Amino acid sequence: PGFRLSYGDASLVRGILLHSGLVPREHGPDWVLSWTGSLPKEQSFQHLQEWQRINHFPSSHELTRKDRLWAHYAAMRELFGAEEFDYLPETFVLPDEKKSFLEVLIGSNHPSWLWIVKPPSQSRGRGIFILRDLEDLPTDSSCVISRYIVDPYLIQGYKFDLRVYVLVTGFDPLRVYLYREGLTRLACSPFTVKTAEDLQNK
Repeated sequence: PGFRLSYGDASLVRGILLHSGLVPREHGPDWVLSWTGSLPKEQSFQHLQEWQRINHFPSSHELTRKDRLWAHYAAMRELFGAEEFDYLPETFVLPDEKKSFLEVLIGSNHPSWLWIVKPPSQSRGRGIFILRDLEDLPTDSSCVISRYIVDPYLIQGYKFDLRVYVLVTGFDPLRVYLYREGLTRLACSPFTVKTAEDLQNK
């Protein structure tokens, strides 16, 4: 069996596939796995054979883009109630919800609230900033703005996040495998609201 690899920096994946007995197949239909860095076009999924797999699922941007993820969260909250979906802070997608955001901002009884602004499709902290002035809001692109959590869970005073790896092999029925190992990332400095106010592309 063969594999296709169209991802520039995937030497580890290539090594594992070769060690497993698969051979490279850059052309033709004789492959069982296609590994790519970017989301393939929709037609790539439509012509898959039963034995072929791609390391993405269709429309995955609906979960990986912050604006789309919030839209689905808001829809589920509307459907099942706020009591079941109350684990994300108040969020707005601009420019579509700019009017609603300004109404909350101006009418807020908590003028000291911090708001964090993020590009919808960036990663690794790029483009993130704490809103200090309305003039800082992007005017030529969309953004996601959320109330900043000033009392987060901490480990001995340090912010942290957990990275868990799952493999989704099917949706009907849903079949998900959880990898036993994950990552815990700790901040370099103790958390205070002051450090949050100083946040700039971190």
